[in-house]
Amino acid sequence: MVRTLHWDVIIAGAGAAGSSAAYFLGEAGARVLVLEKDRLPRYKPCGGAVPAAVFRLFPFSFDPVIERRPSYVIYSWRGEQAVRWPLAGRPICMVMRDRFDWHILQHAQAEVRDGMTVEEVQETADGVRVRTAGGDILHADYLIAADGAHSRLAHQLGLRRQRELVGAVEVEHTPAPAVMERFADSALFEFGALRNGYLWIFPKGDHLSVGIGQLRGKGSELRAVLLREMRKFGLELENTPWHGHTLPVYRGPEPLGTTRCMLAGDAAGLVDPLSGEGIRHAVFSARLAAKAIVQGKVPAYSRAVARYARSRLHPILLLARLFYEHPWACYRYGVRNRRATELFAGWLNGQSSKARIMTGLLLCFLEGLVRLP
Repeated sequence: MVRTLHWDVIIAGAGAAGSSAAYFLGEAGARVLVLEKDRLPRYKPCGGAVPAAVFRLFPFSFDPVIERRPSYVIYSWRGEQAVRWPLAGRPICMVMRDRFDWHILQHAQAEVRDGMTVEEVQETADGVRVRTAGGDILHADYLIAADGAHSRLAHQLGLRRQRELVGAVEVEHTPAPAVMERFADSALFEFGALRNGYLWIFPKGDHLSVGIGQLRGKGSELRAVLLREMRKFGLELENTPWHGHTLPVYRGPEPLGTTRCMLAGDAAGLVDPLSGEGIRHAVFSARLAAKAIVQGKVPAYSRAVARYARSRLHPILLLARLFYEHPWACYRYGVRNRRATELFAGWLNGQSSKARIMTGLLLCFLEGLVRLP
């Protein structure tokens, strides 16, 4: 059988954004080719906390790849002064990214070639020309670059020149049974031990995903802080494999496309500046990119993402700056308020407006000033 050398869309990268774009485009009848540099499915360093709103964008079940549905969230300040609040409706699910991304891709009507790196992309008058590291020349009408935080294609296209990358470190750890049982139904966030960031413990099927991320500035002691702080929770991580990765934190609107090419997911810098969560925005950007292609409005893609970011990301910029400049006050008078958790759960799942969350958090802070010693 002779393979076609021309597609409607070539997608570079098979992460959450690339796989989602392949699915949405395939459903619209487009001929799609997905190119992924690694062999699939592949491990992806990521906390793997996915807001339930993401699953509602797809008509198929994610039950086969959901590891846990936490019922509680725990907040801690340097291992102490912890509070534990219920997560009504279990708004966040825990996944392993290799299985999650692959699950979406398996539902996509697309040709997939793994172990194939996109080396160069060139726009022409009537399409795009893609050259792989192996020397293959491929053609399409459009390209979606979903090749991650260090997107080579973004650089080639003259986009995201001023991108800001921050660091994170994660381990997949199988603890003692008693520790596993303690966190089996809870997600933990620790603040105060790291400037401009936090640590986390997320439960998976048979282990814990444990990590640390710095959302502003640069950090060189992430591993040392993670080792020290996790001992407070009974986790000894010295002999566990480490995975470092970067997060392209959102800092404001910018051009994310050309006439025939678009950036999606981490390549577009769509990571929450407060929490570092990016899966939800990756999937939404993929849907916007697919819609732009289907409707023939690719040049308007950047504006569509900017509108989305104004409602879902831009408000968090102010909160992130406030929180990371005054972490103790925000923790003491805001985070420890149960209603703050309820507000953020609604925000993650698209059930809270920008005005509601801002007003609600202000009220939480004022309540904390009145009630706490």
